[in-house]
Amino acid sequence: MSSSVPVGPPAIGINHLQYGLTWTLTALAIFAVVARCHLRLKFKLGLSIEDYLMVLALVLQIVYQVGFTLMCAWGSGRPSSSLTAEQNFNINKWSWIFAVPGFLVSIIARISIAILLARIFGRVKWFKRYMVYFTVVQTVVGVASIILLVAQCEPYEGLWNKAVIRRYWDKRIYQYTALTLQFFFVISDITYVAFPIMIIWKLNMPTRRKAGLGVVIAMSLVTMCAALAKITVSLIPMTNSQVLGNPAVQYFTSIINFSSDCEQCLVIIMGCIPTLHLASRLQWPTYSQLRDNVSKAISRSGRKSSQFSLVEKGGGSSSTQSSSRKFSNPTSPQRGGHSGYDEVKLVPQQAVYVPRNDSFAATGGMLSGQGQSHVTSQGQLPHLAGNLDESRVRRTDSFSVSYKPHGTFEEV
Repeated sequence: MSSSVPVGPPAIGINHLQYGLTWTLTALAIFAVVARCHLRLKFKLGLSIEDYLMVLALVLQIVYQVGFTLMCAWGSGRPSSSLTAEQNFNINKWSWIFAVPGFLVSIIARISIAILLARIFGRVKWFKRYMVYFTVVQTVVGVASIILLVAQCEPYEGLWNKAVIRRYWDKRIYQYTALTLQFFFVISDITYVAFPIMIIWKLNMPTRRKAGLGVVIAMSLVTMCAALAKITVSLIPMTNSQVLGNPAVQYFTSIINFSSDCEQCLVIIMGCIPTLHLASRLQWPTYSQLRDNVSKAISRSGRKSSQFSLVEKGGGSSSTQSSSRKFSNPTSPQRGGHSGYDEVKLVPQQAVYVPRNDSFAATGGMLSGQGQSHVTSQGQLPHLAGNLDESRVRRTDSFSVSYKPHGTFEEV
């Protein structure tokens, strides 16, 4: 009687999950960056340094995703006991080769986010100083991690091919530096959410709008969870537990690569969300407009002669003019030019001087970096005496307009 255990199908582990989830997140990251750049160009806002940095981070993420796909093709994510020596060798090889682009994605994307937040909340001095100093320190630690990664073994090939090693540093030097960088990522993800929400909540704006902006910014906590997961998984093989053994350590390395890929994609996606709010300003066609367009297309394709007769009688001119008015350029002067961040940017208060007339029925214009806004008032104004400079109309952060003559405060 044979006591051998029947051999089942090879263990898959999380190999298929890695394929599907990482490529889905990479596709979403590509969509987010393309939509971000398209909206900024459509509203004639131009691309800034933070946009170019995010594009660079996306390119590096695509490079890393190609390398991660090669790892999965060799069996990354499957239990190491079910893999051959050649498979383990190639997984380890591609993991080290594409480690540098992975580090650069997380570093560059967070620099882009820091610059964006500094632009939005630049009026708050302490927050701007924090973003500058913290980002500089985080970048320095990131660069140090990359240097130690490359320099820890001579030649670099020795990281996956032990036969060619000439010099090898204590691997804990690189491991603890990389772990420190991950803690910086977690701190940045927390403060990039907590501090802006604290600032927004003190603004004079409707509570519903505050909550909406807070939810948008708080979505960045997803990247913090991914960074924490990577730290947790990284600490397990660093314990050098005899229970794990070499095959288990190799399996945890595959999980670290998987969590890194997810974190990098999420950082790019969440970094684009504050800019994607521009999509709310697009002029979407209504149902009646879509129905009219469909009926016109059918009429033109089926009865071209009837179309020419309608044009000669002027039947379609009014609808064409109406449609052109409805789909006017959102950046036209009638609507006022918009900055990409004027929904949350703290605009310095601007003053418009009002002439001393007993009867006032005029419109004053006020120019700022975000475009042109108008202040209109009708009716009698109180008689102004003394220095004209003391009477002014001010714009507050809540976009309300007030009139302040000689210490009194009246709403216009």
